[in-house]
Amino acid sequence: MPNFQLTTMQGTLSTAALKEIFVYTLTVNNTTAAPSSVVATNVQAAFKTAWTATTTFKNHFGTPVIWTDTTAAAILGNTNGDLAAAAHVPFSPTLAGVGSSSSPSQNAICVSFSGGAKANGTPYRGRHYLPPPALASLDTNGLMSSTVTDTIRSFYQSWFNNMLAGNLVPVIWSRSTGQFQTINQIRVGNKVDTIRSRRNELPETYSLATLSLLSGEAAGGDPDEDLDLYRWRHDGPE
Repeated sequence: MPNFQLTTMQGTLSTAALKEIFVYTLTVNNTTAAPSSVVATNVQAAFKTAWTATTTFKNHFGTPVIWTDTTAAAILGNTNGDLAAAAHVPFSPTLAGVGSSSSPSQNAICVSFSGGAKANGTPYRGRHYLPPPALASLDTNGLMSSTVTDTIRSFYQSWFNNMLAGNLVPVIWSRSTGQFQTINQIRVGNKVDTIRSRRNELPETYSLATLSLLSGEAAGGDPDEDLDLYRWRHDGPE
């Protein structure tokens, strides 16, 4: 009987006391029906092996980016999203980027997946929003070169192949149909995506100036002159 598990990879994006976090999920077909704790451990082990094999992957993330935890939970409801209790496996040691300063926290590298086909022939699709790229991984137009995107794609191929070797099949979970489709394509585009939820989590400070409104009456002048000045500014001279 199929045993599908929803796994997460998560970590932090900042060295500040109040750290912003990133989270992305991956559904796997747990073909041996192993416990969630084993699934989480094996997904993380496959990730670590890919991290070691793809030596330049970590170069494309700044040092504040740290992978800290993996979780796995059995999917109980294909369409309603019900999950069993999750197993939690911390990274020990944690894995961190080694690149230059990160781009803004709301930025993300998007990794897209496709697999199977819907009734209309279009494939099922999924995606991961990775942490923001290191500034050095962007060109003067704010795009990633093919060297960067090829490295990210190569890392994912290695990670997924490692999971397959451990009887975990990466799939796309469609809650609207209750279908699970094996991933058969990975794509990494060269544009940086923006995640509004990450931006909203950031504390923000403002530079503020208070302006005094023009007031002819307060200054003892003629209010009609102020009105003429307003019209001139908005409508231009007659």
